[in-house]
Amino acid sequence: MSGPSEGTRAQFQATGNLTALSQGDTCQTGGSYGFAYRLGLIQKPATVRYAVGVVREDAINYLGSPQTHYYRSQYSDIPSAVNHFFDDYDAALKESNDLDVSIENTGTNLAGKNYSDILALSMRQVMGGIDLTIPADTLNTSEVQAFIKEISSDGNMNTVDIIYPALPFFYVFAPEYIRLLLDPVLKYLKSGNYPNPWVVHDIGTNYPNATGYDGGNDERMPLEETGNLFILVDAYEKATGDKTWAKQYDSIWTGYAVYLDNYGLYPSNQLSTTDGLGAFTNMTSLAIKAAVGLSAYSSISGQQKWGGIGAAFAATILMPGIGTANSSITKLPYLDLTYGTKDWYLTFNLYPQALLNLTTFPSSIFESQSDFYPTVRSQGGVAISSNALWGKTDWDFWVAATSSEKTMKMFVDDVWAYASNKKNTQPFSDRYYVKGDKEGLAEFRARPTVGAHWAIWALVKGPNSG
Repeated sequence: MSGPSEGTRAQFQATGNLTALSQGDTCQTGGSYGFAYRLGLIQKPATVRYAVGVVREDAINYLGSPQTHYYRSQYSDIPSAVNHFFDDYDAALKESNDLDVSIENTGTNLAGKNYSDILALSMRQVMGGIDLTIPADTLNTSEVQAFIKEISSDGNMNTVDIIYPALPFFYVFAPEYIRLLLDPVLKYLKSGNYPNPWVVHDIGTNYPNATGYDGGNDERMPLEETGNLFILVDAYEKATGDKTWAKQYDSIWTGYAVYLDNYGLYPSNQLSTTDGLGAFTNMTSLAIKAAVGLSAYSSISGQQKWGGIGAAFAATILMPGIGTANSSITKLPYLDLTYGTKDWYLTFNLYPQALLNLTTFPSSIFESQSDFYPTVRSQGGVAISSNALWGKTDWDFWVAATSSEKTMKMFVDDVWAYASNKKNTQPFSDRYYVKGDKEGLAEFRARPTVGAHWAIWALVKGPNSG
């Protein structure tokens, strides 16, 4: 039965039945579909299965070309797709249960029950933000692409610094998704229609329209996204062994490497992925991003000089009074927020060095950072920086993965306490207050960046280990 929800509910309440009649347009506010199944006399357990879904045959507008969902290559109409859903239910349920057990067992063995709880809460949220598509006109399965929505913070498409934090999840479960998500970005960059010399922030302001920025008017994060791209490509190659895919984009790589070389060591005033903090000049984390990104490009290209430039950046960053300050508690250097200050920042951009076996920075920096973070912890966790009231669960786990067991446990337990504090009703948010009047309250909702929570798993177990 379809129609206004009040009428549907009233009829079922009064009669215990629903007619098959339509009471008007159900696509308006307050509209509903009602389903009732008469089980008769119940003498033993009985099951009724319902399938609820949304169909968008033109799922994504990619640069003016309609893309449709991948399932349409196998199922020409909706009834056949729904029939498959029901026929496959038992097998899918078993696979889901097996995955749940694997996540619980592996997560618990790696970092305790709190960690496996967080992974279980995060799993669906990563994949739920992705559309897997093929061209709507040809249904050609050799042209598969993936599109991810920057949920909650805005509606951008394939934001590079959304794919970046989710990297550990893809690295563990499906490295091919790194390629599928980057292809739409790289094809656009290779077209030459994006006029800026750095990597685009995203490929469309409003989901599901990935229409590009031919005027160059995207949100500007030049060093952030350019470094991210090299790291993501290097991760894909090392997880899959595929060194051929990236070669089709050889014409654009060197220009981005030169950009990092020219502008990465002393970043001009610009945003980073934590744009809620505003823009900074000489932001240490962005310089680290440039250094690690250059090392990643060295691995991609096989040209050692880029790794040498990255290492030279690192040596400068670690000089006293540049990117480090001394802690009065640990008596060791820690990485600062901006050059020459005492302010600090969660230095998650070191994680890809460990994941990808790069050698840009000395290993001692991981140890001193691990000792430093407990000294700046607030009641609800570690803030993203010394001048913020909020933290980020995604970057917490990137840092936790390269920390000592004690510090790692601190980060895991703080995020678990936030996730289970019963103060929030929205889907899992990666941004929450760690101190102040709003301590424990979330700001965003349902973002796929929680793929970062697999950082510990990815580092210990490696690619394709899920």
